[in-house]
Amino acid sequence: MLDKQAIKELTKNSEDRKVFKLGLIVFISTLGLQITRLILGLVNFNLPALYLDQLATLMIQFFFLGVLPVVLYKIMISRKHSDLLEDASLRAKVPPKILVASAVLGFALAGFSIIPSLISSLFFNSVGYQRSLGSGTLYTSDWILLSDIIFIAVFPAIFEEFVDRGILLGALKNVKSEMMQVIIAGIYFGVAHQNVPQFLPATVAGMIIAYVAILTRSIWPGVIIHFCNNFAVVILSYMNQKITLSRPMQYIAENSGGLLLGDLVWPILAGVIIFFVLRFILSSMAKYTAPKVSAFNPEQGHYTLSTETKSYTIYGMDPEKALHSPSELLKLHNIIEHIVEDSGVAIKKVKVSLWAYAPIISSFVTASFITLATLFWGMR
Repeated sequence: MLDKQAIKELTKNSEDRKVFKLGLIVFISTLGLQITRLILGLVNFNLPALYLDQLATLMIQFFFLGVLPVVLYKIMISRKHSDLLEDASLRAKVPPKILVASAVLGFALAGFSIIPSLISSLFFNSVGYQRSLGSGTLYTSDWILLSDIIFIAVFPAIFEEFVDRGILLGALKNVKSEMMQVIIAGIYFGVAHQNVPQFLPATVAGMIIAYVAILTRSIWPGVIIHFCNNFAVVILSYMNQKITLSRPMQYIAENSGGLLLGDLVWPILAGVIIFFVLRFILSSMAKYTAPKVSAFNPEQGHYTLSTETKSYTIYGMDPEKALHSPSELLKLHNIIEHIVEDSGVAIKKVKVSLWAYAPIISSFVTASFITLATLFWGMR
């Protein structure tokens, strides 16, 4: 029978290879995204801007962030569909109330994003950056609105979450600090947009969604957050074109110097909503995922600890403490993923070798280079 040290070494070597391969999937997807945008930017396809954007979305979202990562996972890591579901955080059950809270969080995030967007705009304008994100879609029919919802809200919500919060966070799961996982995933999401004006708001959004993904151990709340955020942006853009609103308060604000303050009221309120929704998700998931003692055999000195998905046999620990002490229960909860079933050996997070993170680091470098290039291009 393998001793504790042997199990650690075996797990470490296996994790090194797996982390490298997951990171390689992220890198190849990132590289494909960059090449696609470069080709579409340099080659004249004689297509209307709307059709060109939709073509780019199909290639980037559906293929490079959807089909290709699945194929690469099947080739490099495992052909089992269940393994992919596990590694990309697609399998974990999430309470319905968390999914509803995620929708609220997504709409609030759309409002709050005005603040990082404003900060970003003020900073880059101060250093001479003059490029914009474009004038947006001209909604001449409801079909164009529907296509925008599909290409701007649905596709990114599914495919970007699959890679950015599924595959990437799967590769980062052994990083000791969950806060560091959040920061890395958030910054990657920012540079992956490869556009200077979008970097800060995308990074903030990426951190929030990554935090929820870690709390819930699932990408599905992030899919909902991402969809609701992008959906709100599309609908507000549509309403801005189709509905003429009375502007007396805007006139007063413009003539009294209070426009900036008035503009920030709703984003600040949205930020408050985000804070309380995140607290709600944190407390709800702590109760939902807390392991429970389901069986106890005092004569043999072991008991069964059960979660929503698995049961473990634990040796040499006192279940009474877990039953009556929240702190002891929390300790068990923190090590639950690292217990070797039916062996009594508890393993801490595996220390992954630095070389295994090389593809992820390369993804950051290439995406950051393109993002900086858009800054210098905008300052011409």
